[in-house]
Amino acid sequence: QAEHILVDQGKVDECIEMYQTLHRWDDAIRVADSRNHPQREEMRRQYFQYLLESGQEEQAAQLKEREGDFNTAINLYLKGGFPAKAVQ
Repeated sequence: QAEHILVDQGKVDECIEMYQTLHRWDDAIRVADSRNHPQREEMRRQYFQYLLESGQEEQAAQLKEREGDFNTAINLYLKGGFPAKAVQ
């Protein structure tokens, strides 16, 4: 609900910031993508880097899978110890 209010009022940056503060990066990136935000690719890169640095290979692989980067996703699944997901 807060997302819709902020976006309807043209406060896209505030909406993205709200989600980032809540550590809901997927939602922040989704809003940025839906509004063609100029920083969306940088946000995606920073989130991916955060996932790698914090040892969250599975989530990083899922992000790459959603982006269509299947080779990177497979390698991350394997690195993270999820070989069954790598073959799906």
